[in-house]
Amino acid sequence: MTMTRHLAAAATGLSLALAPVALVPAFAQTAGTETETAITDETLTAFVMAALDVAEVNQSYQAELQAAPDEAAQQAVVQEAQAAMVAAVEETDGITVDEYISISQAAAADADLDARIQTKLQEVLPAE
Repeated sequence: MTMTRHLAAAATGLSLALAPVALVPAFAQTAGTETETAITDETLTAFVMAALDVAEVNQSYQAELQAAPDEAAQQAVVQEAQAAMVAAVEETDGITVDEYISISQAAAADADLDARIQTKLQEVLPAE
């Protein structure tokens, strides 16, 4: 599948972990200060599933963002995209938006966690 191939390419390295950071501005005030000391495999699987959905939402808004005629229209598209990304995470069983943001931020700074995410990604993506 072309979409699967595109998502897999987008998910290499830290790109999967960094894509969720787009949610941070939308939820900066609601994100808790608690950090998880241990992320379970179930939570990590939910994170990866949500991240794939967020990446898909992000991709779906790219053309609309580029076609926006001015800065105000671009801002409206960004806000709509952020709301859709939040909804994608909220619709994923096993993870909250706060957990999603926390894991995303932690993965950006923790190579071991990023490696776990990449491994989990390979487990959930269908083989080509």
